[in-house]
Amino acid sequence: MIKTANIIDLESIVELHMQNMDKKELSMILGENFVRTFYKLILQRKDTNINLVIYDNNVVAFSVIFLNYSGFETDFKKRAIIHLFKFLLENILSFSSLLNLYKTIKTKKLKNFIPEDIYNYHVGVFIIDNKHRRNEVVRNEFIEAYKDNIVKLKSVSSKFWGCFRVSNKGVIKLVKMVGMLKMVEMPCYPEKIIISIKD
Repeated sequence: MIKTANIIDLESIVELHMQNMDKKELSMILGENFVRTFYKLILQRKDTNINLVIYDNNVVAFSVIFLNYSGFETDFKKRAIIHLFKFLLENILSFSSLLNLYKTIKTKKLKNFIPEDIYNYHVGVFIIDNKHRRNEVVRNEFIEAYKDNIVKLKSVSSKFWGCFRVSNKGVIKLVKMVGMLKMVEMPCYPEKIIISIKD
């Protein structure tokens, strides 16, 4: 079953993220409360959408879009600063942890690589639970949930973008499926990011 997420789905979304996201991601470095703040804001705003896939009464996949990514970023940075300070305090004696955080933030310069006129129209996170990736029903519903979000995005802009780590080869088919054919490689720590653009 596919449904639009609301605030009561927050904890299920956070759990799926924490169980499936690459440990090198900034969100995973900063921890569960940071992730919860991120998705809570998405669920509260009117210019975002999360489509969920429900299987056996559990959230097993989701897809996120942003229709005003600049506005979301501005709002989120205000809320996220407390999690950054908490990380700094907890790791004050760990030079390597602080250095990794600094390099991750410093090298992620998306605005330098994405045309200004499409920056707001962003295909965000999409996750399918590792335990269900071979389930044909879940895979098909995930693709439908993802495509439905793209339709919502296209109703506002014919141009949009997404991004993924260079090692995440499985994503390429999904981004090409919806016309994000232009691929731009962005230097980033700890690995390069591919920005995929539909222009």
